[in-house]
Amino acid sequence: MESRNKKRLKRCLRSKVKGSGTKDVPRLVVFRSNTSLEVQVIDDVCGKTLISYNSQKLKKEKKRNTNNLNNAKIVGQKISELCIEKKIKKIIFDRNGYPYKGKIKCIADELRNSGLLK
Repeated sequence: MESRNKKRLKRCLRSKVKGSGTKDVPRLVVFRSNTSLEVQVIDDVCGKTLISYNSQKLKKEKKRNTNNLNNAKIVGQKISELCIEKKIKKIIFDRNGYPYKGKIKCIADELRNSGLLK
């Protein structure tokens, strides 16, 4: 019997085959752990991370618990602001094999509200 993480990694590989990021349309990857959320905007052609943000930065700034839906919305807003500053107009959303619900959905909704994700 396969573990939950091995199944997630299989789903992760399938999503990477479908789309990779370029400088004009980078890939936004979400990593979810028990304690935090990490979001990176990656240019796969050069192999560089363009923008990175995690919920631990929120904990340092605002002294909040970092593992809830409100903070997922704030992380989505922050990453969309950083993308707009870097003049990125469109992204490819990679949920990294996680189910599209809860925190992952909140981040995607905030990106959609800012106009980055269609």
